[in-house]
Amino acid sequence: MTTYPVFEAIKSSANLDKLVTQYYLVNPTASFQSKLEKAHEILHAVSKQFLIPISHIKVTGSAHLGYSFVKRRQFIEKQSDLDLAIIDIQFYNFFFEKNLEETRQYSRRDKFGYSFIGGQKVYNLDMYKEWLAKGIIHEKYLPTTEYANSFKIFFNELSVNHSDTFKSISACIYSSEHTFKLKQISSIHRWRSSLPKDKK
Repeated sequence: MTTYPVFEAIKSSANLDKLVTQYYLVNPTASFQSKLEKAHEILHAVSKQFLIPISHIKVTGSAHLGYSFVKRRQFIEKQSDLDLAIIDIQFYNFFFEKNLEETRQYSRRDKFGYSFIGGQKVYNLDMYKEWLAKGIIHEKYLPTTEYANSFKIFFNELSVNHSDTFKSISACIYSSEHTFKLKQISSIHRWRSSLPKDKK
């Protein structure tokens, strides 16, 4: 069983809101500790591209904690992804309105493809709306529109430029710090429920 400090804390904490604030918003990013120049380079590029403060960009997943509670594995340089969270209501609204406009209020269903979750085929528009209802624009379910495509191209290029450290770099957009924390709490609940009873 993995023994990261956060692992034990998350297993036993009764106050997940406080814990998520401490570990995701206050605690330094594990994969950046010896790579501050690279951290600045990546975050500055995202900040400059989308005109948002660097402080509105957070790291999640194994790159931040050293362990992913969704994928249930530790961070491994060059093999693990860098998952970013852009927490900015202005950019969230801008992106939301761009997607709404460029898909003609989702009437251009051809702009959304399909994905597979657990071997099951799902319609990206359904998944996009499901995440949107949680205050999140999920990068996996974006339409193939001009602005969304430019967003994906930017992160594809960023991934290539930093492939010496991360397998890929991507970002989801959150409407607020609260919706960001709710997403992390939900992931922790799912992980906890998967533990054997004697490990909870």
